[in-house]
Amino acid sequence: MFETDEKSAPKTVSDAHYQKALQIKPDYADAHGNLGNAFLQKGQVDEAIAHYQRALEIKPLNVVFENNLALVLAASPTTSLRNGIKAVELAQQANQLSGGSQPLVLRTLAAAYAEAKRFPEAVETAQKALKLAKGQGNAALGETIESNLKLYQSDTPLRIPRLMNASH
Repeated sequence: MFETDEKSAPKTVSDAHYQKALQIKPDYADAHGNLGNAFLQKGQVDEAIAHYQRALEIKPLNVVFENNLALVLAASPTTSLRNGIKAVELAQQANQLSGGSQPLVLRTLAAAYAEAKRFPEAVETAQKALKLAKGQGNAALGETIESNLKLYQSDTPLRIPRLMNASH
């Protein structure tokens, strides 16, 4: 459940095209963000993190980049990749920028709170996300958030297996 920036190139563009775009324009934030998504899909989480961070250096205060990086830092099964404090910071900023109206961002914020051992806030935030997802008719996201909410209610942080480096 990672987002792409609405202004980004279509998902059908290959990694090679993004790499080529970065050769031509090294400060192309959307290419870095999309490469982050592509590396994540391939299980190259370290590379994904580096590209999300670079995208945010170029284009700070970007909801999509902040949300994606925050989720990785909050929910990776790999301990060395997690950083609850940074995940909360990024997710809070993404939530503020989105006006608190995006259930996907709120889901990430809840995961970040849980990773930071702030379970009451994780539960409250997940409940808000669930209400928004249901209100928007997004049943699949609602089911995911309900599952996450049960973890937080039992003081357990979220772990998303695909957020682990393939080499681990």
